[in-house]
Amino acid sequence: MEKILSLFLVIMTSLSLSLNGTSSELDSFTLRKEVLAKKDSIEVLNKIVRERLKAGEGLLDKKKGCQKEHLIKTINKQLIGGFAVPFPQCRKDRSYPWVSGFKGAFESHIQKGKGSSKEYITTQEKKNSVYKKVKSSESRAISLVLGTLLNVKGLVIGSDKFGHFFSQGHEYYVLGGTKELPKVLEYGHCLETKVLGLSTSGVYSYGDLAANIMGMLFWERVAGEYFTCADDNWTLNPKKEFNWNNYVSPSWDEGINNSFYYSKSINEKVKTEIMKLQDKTNTFLTPPISKSYCEEMVNFFMHDKAFGKKQGLTVAKHAISAVCLNIYAQISEEKSMGLLNSEISLKKWARPWIFLKGESNMDEARSTIMMKGLGDHSSFNDSKLDPFWHDLN
Repeated sequence: MEKILSLFLVIMTSLSLSLNGTSSELDSFTLRKEVLAKKDSIEVLNKIVRERLKAGEGLLDKKKGCQKEHLIKTINKQLIGGFAVPFPQCRKDRSYPWVSGFKGAFESHIQKGKGSSKEYITTQEKKNSVYKKVKSSESRAISLVLGTLLNVKGLVIGSDKFGHFFSQGHEYYVLGGTKELPKVLEYGHCLETKVLGLSTSGVYSYGDLAANIMGMLFWERVAGEYFTCADDNWTLNPKKEFNWNNYVSPSWDEGINNSFYYSKSINEKVKTEIMKLQDKTNTFLTPPISKSYCEEMVNFFMHDKAFGKKQGLTVAKHAISAVCLNIYAQISEEKSMGLLNSEISLKKWARPWIFLKGESNMDEARSTIMMKGLGDHSSFNDSKLDPFWHDLN
């Protein structure tokens, strides 16, 4: 029965991707220069969210007063909408609510370039991407569609991250949010190893997990920060406008916070194409494209008031690639010793003989941990399981 259900969910994922235009995977390398040459989209993205929050305010039933559940449900329809598909694979018990959705209303708006967002988006084609050699048998999701890219704060952000922010962020919120952090992190890990990641696309995206986490914080802030209760009615708080600056960080950029691949074949093909692109454009594209971002990503979580230093570090280990965590540890150590002035050179990371060097036993070890079930997300993020972008000195 479980195998039949798993197959059904894979089929539903693929169907949703093809019918709804929801982005699957991203190529944050090939068109990076073109994306960053476009205007920063953050203000137009802020405007769209604020308009949807305002529309939601107008749809609130005053008879229900300041019922938090009613507010969240109403705003949910404005930002997520679409049809929902539950992910029972990742529900450890029946107490987990059936909440989810592949397609988010906001993500769809951006993906299709509706309204004022059109001039900010950059579309991708598989045949011209780093996935050009990946076969449909290796990754059905990659063969269907690649996500739209935008320049957000000088970062290359895929439209799928906004779907993760609102949809999976809402799931995290319903599962308990920051009060149940171990549970929601485990749930996110399961989604990436199964129906939203490795089982369907062959890609485990740390960027998706980072967006999920920040979306959770957004939903926790809807009632009390973005909306306040006065005279038994919810109203938008004029002193607290929504701003993507509070949520988007380099951890959303997969050229910096790199994903990795279950299949060694996909991994090698992608790396080879990145190396070719790097040579062709004479541009450093080996992730993380900028080493300083690794420190910024970790600090972004550790300094958020919702987490604090200890929990923030736990979140960072969940949502940031092992290679960036290693860099952060290196930078922190060098800073404490007073040796770090600016950036540490990463050029040696781009040498093909290092870049393409493989460790055959790693695939087996990684596969065993990832596919045995939920497992432990902290051990999954162990640096030994992500050797492909490593400094192998």
